[in-house]
Amino acid sequence: MLRRGDEYVVVQCKHWNAFQVTHTDVHQLLGIMVNESATGAILVSSGEFTRYARESAAKLGHVWLID
Repeated sequence: MLRRGDEYVVVQCKHWNAFQVTHTDVHQLLGIMVNESATGAILVSSGEFTRYARESAAKLGHVWLID
């Protein structure tokens, strides 16, 4: 969890056994963001994100994907 001023961002760092991270993981992080009343979320992965994962993050807003 990161805090600065009014910002509150949840961060998830995982080492996936799969080469690509799916949109399901993005939606799970969004659920955590909502439950924590966070203003944003960051998902850090050792693999690549699928096109649908990137599209989901862009559509949802305030979700950053780092591979």
